[in-house]
Amino acid sequence: MANGSLDLPLKVAALVLAASVPTLWWAAAAADHPVHFATAAVAAVIAVSAGALLGRSEQTPGIDAARRTAARHALLVALVYLWGSAGILVSYYLTDLTWYHAYQYPAYLAVPGVISLTVFRRHRRFATDDIIRRDLDRGRRMAWLQLAAMALILAYMLLTDEASKGLIGHEPNWAAVDLFFCGALALGLVSIIAARDDRRLRG
Repeated sequence: MANGSLDLPLKVAALVLAASVPTLWWAAAAADHPVHFATAAVAAVIAVSAGALLGRSEQTPGIDAARRTAARHALLVALVYLWGSAGILVSYYLTDLTWYHAYQYPAYLAVPGVISLTVFRRHRRFATDDIIRRDLDRGRRMAWLQLAAMALILAYMLLTDEASKGLIGHEPNWAAVDLFFCGALALGLVSIIAARDDRRLRG
């Protein structure tokens, strides 16, 4: 990327997300739901704040600026997915908490995280303008699809008994629900920001 200073929000987000994982583990081990949720919420807020800053330093619209910003957003999305995967793993496999889906959902979150890393790498490779535009068009569609998926996830969590009870710590899935809820909010908002930045920089 052309300017290292533009990557500072990503570095801060990565540091906060990584640093929150031990706290998530400690809170889960102590069965401290408020601290666990607050930790996930703070990490999500930092991720969204980073997303809001990623395109602001690109003052001159153009395909190169759009590609650089799209790469940063893809990396941020990957970090959030992988953070959620790691958070669930440490909350269940390194504590006494048990949940019958604990082994599945870290894998489910890791898959889009890895896909987002490949998108990040693709945006950074050398390519013709036509290929770059095609990749950016796909990225914008993916952002809207991800937003729709996160909206559905949030609606499911708020409207179903098992998930909504998990939000208040009354089900064994509460640690995972904390991460799903905060992560889905973060990813939904980052998707909106990414689509907005692409529209601003490409028209």
